[in-house]
Amino acid sequence: MILITKVFDYKKSVAANLHSAQSQKCRIFDISLNQSLYHLIMTENNQNIIREFHSILAMKYTYVNHENWLKLQDISIVKNIGKNELIFRAGDYLNYGIFVVEGCLKLFYFDESGLERISTFTTKHEYMDNWNDIHRNRPLPYSISALTPSTIILYPLEKMVEIFKQEADLLQLCVDLSQQIIQKKQEHYTVLTLKTPLERYAYLLKHRNEWISDISVTNIAQYLNLSRETVSRVRNKIVKG
Repeated sequence: MILITKVFDYKKSVAANLHSAQSQKCRIFDISLNQSLYHLIMTENNQNIIREFHSILAMKYTYVNHENWLKLQDISIVKNIGKNELIFRAGDYLNYGIFVVEGCLKLFYFDESGLERISTFTTKHEYMDNWNDIHRNRPLPYSISALTPSTIILYPLEKMVEIFKQEADLLQLCVDLSQQIIQKKQEHYTVLTLKTPLERYAYLLKHRNEWISDISVTNIAQYLNLSRETVSRVRNKIVKG
């Protein structure tokens, strides 16, 4: 009787373990299916972001052929960045061109006193890369992080070069984007050569009013190479007239 009972208990144990294993397989399959579905949805969402963004660019750079936008779409990588998230660090090699779809990035470094200074901001629909230093095999002289939650599109530069050098319209696009980057560098130099804090702030108010309205006083101060208190004082003076 005891032997029969033990055999019966053993069979129940085996059946229970088998059922548990089958259930576990089902759960694993469900998780795998959900992950696959999530990946499919995210891929489709990213493709929609890329298509919509390139449609916007096509209206701005009308000389680029539709077929060549499609070539750029094929190498595009969508990345969502959290607020204050570091994207690239000074000393890294930036092997991507970057377009901002939504949000705002800052390019920053630390001066000899250890104070953070901002070289420029890259905002919605603007482009940035490290083209000159890439050709000289130099690392980034600054770090890049997101001031706000941002969506960016990365273009591997090696693939970009291969595509651009084959198409005259894309070469022109490359020239135009490079000119915009150079212009922003020259603009920052112009700002820093202005003697008074009031002149520096007034320049931004006239030429980069969207920065004044959307970016914190602290970050504006880091761009102007001034203290936060000085910028606040100048701003209040302008507001009061």
